[in-house]
Amino acid sequence: MKRITLVFTLLCIHFSSFGQSKEFEGVLIYELSTNNGIEKPINISRIKYSVKGNLWRGEIVGNEDSTAPVSYSLLVNLKSKEATILANISNTKMAVATSESFFQIEKTNSFSLESGSKKLTIAGLECKSGVIQSKSDDQKIDTTYVWYSTSYAAIPFQFETASAPGLIVSIQQDKNSFWALSEIIPCKLSPEIFEVPADYKPMTMTEFQEYLAALGELEIEVANPELD
Repeated sequence: MKRITLVFTLLCIHFSSFGQSKEFEGVLIYELSTNNGIEKPINISRIKYSVKGNLWRGEIVGNEDSTAPVSYSLLVNLKSKEATILANISNTKMAVATSESFFQIEKTNSFSLESGSKKLTIAGLECKSGVIQSKSDDQKIDTTYVWYSTSYAAIPFQFETASAPGLIVSIQQDKNSFWALSEIIPCKLSPEIFEVPADYKPMTMTEFQEYLAALGELEIEVANPELD
């Protein structure tokens, strides 16, 4: 899905302060919504961000009726410039190191206020509208519409995009859907939740891609058995 590598390959710039913005510690829940009554995807419904200083963890949460034995999280340590995907697929637990390009997003992304910028209240926060433009490898420009609030400082690399001048409260997913903040839970978090669990096997991105390719081939073979 666009904007998720996980991707949640997904969710720019160090935590920074704009005006009265303050750093947030706690949990942020984003819900996936659709336009014009279009049915939501069955495999994903929420993103949960846990934030503490230079650390954050993004988790994709599936719908309650989803039976897919898959879970993804993204651990980001801004101080050490490390980003790790935690993937649990059919009880195979993998810790996948991402490339350094993950931290180069700001070089291909730019934020600007939307023409005739609007205001809206979302999850109790006063928000302003803006536009994020990102340049792809083939030099095409992708435009994404967001709502942001200066009540809190931006979360770096959130939604794998350039930061707004404050916390991204809502962001366009595609032409039919968007993510919107639904719950804010300020709280003190243990540093342990930002660490790679001991039972996760370290893996490179190449090894992970090979695992997914092999898994896909296995599923095809099972779904299409040859007749004797």
